[in-house]
Amino acid sequence: MDSIPEPPPRTQTAAPAKAAGLRILVLGLNASPEPIGIGKYSGEMMAWLAARGHRVTGVAAPPYYPAWRVWDGWSAGRYATERRDGVDLVRCPLYVPHRPGGARRLVHLMSFAASSLPAACAVARRLRPQVVVAVAPTLSRRQAPSWRRAWLVRLHGCTSRTSKWKPRSNSVC
Repeated sequence: MDSIPEPPPRTQTAAPAKAAGLRILVLGLNASPEPIGIGKYSGEMMAWLAARGHRVTGVAAPPYYPAWRVWDGWSAGRYATERRDGVDLVRCPLYVPHRPGGARRLVHLMSFAASSLPAACAVARRLRPQVVVAVAPTLSRRQAPSWRRAWLVRLHGCTSRTSKWKPRSNSVC
């Protein structure tokens, strides 16, 4: 029986410098510095990924939870950008009801969906993310992935199967 031939020795040439991590886009209503809830966990996840060398950009609302009013230093009526814990954040305007309930809560979520769509598209065009993480509130869990999937397919030619993105040929995803 013939033995498997040894591979040729590797040459020790310097590889061109390139970014070590992935380009990650995180879309979600809440992010740091909110002290509790999904904002805390989304913020910690983004900071953890950034600390490991990934280029992370988040699209979120200004902090408002748990008081249900936008915190001092942020605006509910305009877009803003900031860098926090190695993460680039785009803050999108939204309606924040002082007493959330049924219809007002739905308008709250829809206002973020409407304001975050152009911001997310702009970030996606510039960043060309390799990974997209969509953190959707329970109320809009079924609707959010469908519109996000639609613009990702148009932008990058990606397809989705139960949240597992697979690139089409010659795609940037």
